[in-house]
Amino acid sequence: LGVKLPSGWLVTAAKFEVEWPCDVDRCMLVRSHFGARRKAFNWGLARVKDDLDAKTVDPVHEPVGWDLGSLRKAWNQAKDDVAPWWATNSKEAYSAGLADLAQALANWSASRTGARAGRRVGFPRFSSARRDPGRVRFTTGTMRLEADRRTITMPVIGGLRAKENTRRVQRHVASGRAHVLNMTLSQQWGRLFVSIGYGLRSRGTGRTPVQPTVRAGVDLGIRTLATVATLDLATGVETIVEYENPAPLKATLAARRKAGRELSRRIPGSRGHRAAKAKLTRLDRRCVHLRREASHQLTTELAGSYGHIVVENLDV
Repeated sequence: LGVKLPSGWLVTAAKFEVEWPCDVDRCMLVRSHFGARRKAFNWGLARVKDDLDAKTVDPVHEPVGWDLGSLRKAWNQAKDDVAPWWATNSKEAYSAGLADLAQALANWSASRTGARAGRRVGFPRFSSARRDPGRVRFTTGTMRLEADRRTITMPVIGGLRAKENTRRVQRHVASGRAHVLNMTLSQQWGRLFVSIGYGLRSRGTGRTPVQPTVRAGVDLGIRTLATVATLDLATGVETIVEYENPAPLKATLAARRKAGRELSRRIPGSRGHRAAKAKLTRLDRRCVHLRREASHQLTTELAGSYGHIVVENLDV
């Protein structure tokens, strides 16, 4: 996160769904921030490509640096010409796009030289509203969780009403045990979400697991969610437990096929087309949430049960 916290603090995060603003102008402002991030990303990528082409023609050409500081400096020099409306949005929107570009270029360079392990990373591509989900990250400015425990305030955009109580974060911030580091506003399935990264002062070493002398090995699977083999170091007892995979996508395939056929019979732009598309989106959203909840329940159970946990590093 680029922020140094004192000893005894840990970095964690929380995610809340928020309502779209009722005011049309504020809705457009949210979308404008998403577009501003893409604009800065695409401008920076075009500048990098132009520099690479110029370098092949003139080896003494001085290109812009690929780090965030150099890209941000170049943007500040050119923003009045390439984006005369830049003052409408928070400066963090443009900084977020340039930060994403700097990270993408660093990943490509490290993958190309062999410094980055894993799958090969391609050169960054231009971002579009159709392919790239809308999001913007704030690291400075007004970032608050209001005392009503329903309102989340961000720079320029202002307050957005959360669909759930923000007490699990707001109470720590209000008492001084937590400090908000950043907020990320994103759009998914046509809904708005706010992810809050914050530093939290630790109260000690944490809870003692139920079986501190047991060592657990976790084997992630495809047909099963995970297979956990345990060994009690005190008694020598070994056990193997398989956790069933909920497979939410497989469970909804029939309903998804039906919704897909219904969507194909509707006229694009009509009310029926929007309703059918919303039904298909709702099924997809349910699959994601069920899969995520299964992972959370498994990891919570493992962390609270065993004193030593070993997890395989294979990408299944």
